[in-house]
Formats: sequence, C-alpha cells, structure tokens
Amino acid sequence: METSAKLESILFSLGRPEAITKVAKSLGLSPKEAEEAIATLQKRYQEQGSGLAVLVADQKVQLVTSPASAKLVADLAREELEGPLSKAAMETLAIIAYRGPLTKPEIDTIRGVNSGIMLRTLLIRGLVARKRSTSDARTFSYEMTPDFMRFLGITQQQELPQHKEYSEQKVITQLAEQARQEQELKATGTATNTTTQTPAPETTPAANEDSTTAPTTDEKPTNTTPNA
Repeated sequence: METSAKLESILFSLGRPEAITKVAKSLGLSPKEAEEAIATLQKRYQEQGSGLAVLVADQKVQLVTSPASAKLVADLAREELEGPLSKAAMETLAIIAYRGPLTKPEIDTIRGVNSGIMLRTLLIRGLVARKRSTSDARTFSYEMTPDFMRFLGITQQQELPQHKEYSEQKVITQLAEQARQEQELKATGTATNTTTQTPAPETTPAANEDSTTAPTTDEKPTNTTPNA
C-alpha cells in the first residue's frame, strides 16, 4: 500500500485534527516525509475532483469534505440538527445521561450494536460532549452537556428520575440482556413459524449473526425528545 493510502486510512479513522508529528510516528516516517505524503494526498484529491480534502492548520492535519460539497454537507447537517431524534438516538442519549461518562465500547456493549452514528448525531446537536477518558487516554468518554442539563431543568446527574436505580451497572446489564433475549425469542418464533409452513431445504445459508441487532436506516423518528 502506498504511503499516501496509509495516510488516508489513518486520517479517516481518526475523524479529528491530529498532530503531523504523531501521524508521522504512526506511519514510521519523519515529519518531513509525512508532510510530503500529505501533499501527495492533497494533490490526488484535487486532480480527481474528490469530495474529500486534506486540511492542514497549526501543524495538525485532518481529513475533511471538499469546499465544493459545502452546501450539500450543510443541508445534511441542518436536517440532523432540526429533525426529530430517532428511537436509537434517544436510547443512546438516555444511556449516557444515566450512566455517563461512558466510552463508546461501553455504550456499544450496553446497546448491543454499534453506536457511532448515534453519537455523531448527539454531538452535532450539542446534547452530549466528548472528552478524553480518565481511565484510558487512548479513548474518549461521552457525557451530557450543560445545555442539555439546563433544558431538563437539572443541575446534576443525580437529579434525573430514578437515577440511582438506572445508573447501576447490574440494572443496565439486566435490561440489556432482557432486550437481547426478547429479540432472540422473536427471531426464533419467526424461524419456527417459517419451518412449520415450509419444509426446510437440505442445505441452507448461514444466518446473519448481526441480523437481530444491526441498526437500520428506516427507524421511525419520534417527536418526544427535544431538538438541541
């Protein structure tokens, strides 16, 4: 893989500005070689008319959308800011409100699905904040923002309804396990009905292990959560 391609992968996975010196170290390059790779990637994007661009400022580098796609991105961001939150986003927000600060892996474990898109939506709306985790500097933790707390009319997390009950690890784990079991029972019931009505073939493809937990794109939104 070319150096510029490796750089592209790193910048995409980071999703935030990063010091060129740190990027260079990750690639096993000198700062000068890293700057050359950045320039190569910038040139490639420009020549291809790509929707992406490489932004360099204050000795930091970040993968961003191109200026040409600014209106498209702005319209999308406006929709995310003004539209109602999906059920999945509200679920993620509730987990952070009662259990935060939490890291993304912890949130994913409680929900049983990848929460990356939900976290992005909540960050854009200013409902949650992302900070360096105190337990692991390599990761970030998520918590309620002061603006969201003011909207709820609370001054501290403990003032949330039934906070003591729902903030305990045991309770959250039980609820998450119960939800997974219910989903599995529904899937098993559907499979049983299908088997009863139609004889099963001798060989069938393996079921998608993520089919019961993977997030969908057609989740119906709800208007019960405030728009920040």
